[in-house]
Amino acid sequence: MAIVPVGKSQLVLQSEGYSPLGRITRAAFLHVTERTGLKAARVTTNYGLIYILRGEGIYEDERTGPRPVAAGDLIMVFPAFQHRYSPGKGQEWDEFFLAFGGPVFSLWQKSGLLNVERPVMHLHPVEHWLPKMQALAEPGPEGDSSYTLRQVCALQLFLCETQMTTAKQHDYINSFERSLVKQAGDIFSQRLEERMTPRDVAKSVGVSYDTLRRSFKRVLGVSPGRFRAERTLHHAAELLSEGKLMNKEIATRLGFSDEFHFSKRFHSVIGCSPRTYRRLRS
Repeated sequence: MAIVPVGKSQLVLQSEGYSPLGRITRAAFLHVTERTGLKAARVTTNYGLIYILRGEGIYEDERTGPRPVAAGDLIMVFPAFQHRYSPGKGQEWDEFFLAFGGPVFSLWQKSGLLNVERPVMHLHPVEHWLPKMQALAEPGPEGDSSYTLRQVCALQLFLCETQMTTAKQHDYINSFERSLVKQAGDIFSQRLEERMTPRDVAKSVGVSYDTLRRSFKRVLGVSPGRFRAERTLHHAAELLSEGKLMNKEIATRLGFSDEFHFSKRFHSVIGCSPRTYRRLRS
């Protein structure tokens, strides 16, 4: 099946067909610019699949917030959820768009097979996945409900394949992120008195700070900065227990601006002041 050249919009399917399970209502290739993109949030009554073939931009909905998207990303739009998507300033993209709906897809969503928390999936390469989507939008005989039913069944198989593919990706990402967080956490823990910033640690493990921050949030539920602060204050508790350094010396050694700041942060994490902690441990 031929792929429509980039930079060209073309309606592929406009269907009034019906089946008890649902139907595909519309499919099209769209060339989208900053001016023509969906910049204002809107709500639809159907599900939608937007497969980006070229370019990049932003997707956002009421549950997940803004995120970058690029070629190879498949966006799933859910009915009754506010959403928007558009190329960035001065940018453009080409997409293949598919709209569909019906009771069977509502059941998929209700059972969690269509996850509103994960509206963006990465499907690469485009040359593999686009023909599969195009095949779903082949026009059938006018008024043939059995053909519409076959389309719906084929779409469900396609959705199964995308879910299985992204689940494997998710498992890999989880493994990578756990390894990354452990590696970075060890550096934080072993070099607390060197005052390494989260950006320094990200550089030392070979990733961007944004990648490190996302990994920490997903695996531990805290930012790298929060992780470092907690490790630093637990180290301060160890130094207090040893009883060899005064509070001011510990504060200076661990990079706090003054003893008051150290005491305030220590209390917020450990639950008591350094003086009280020292007394309890003596």
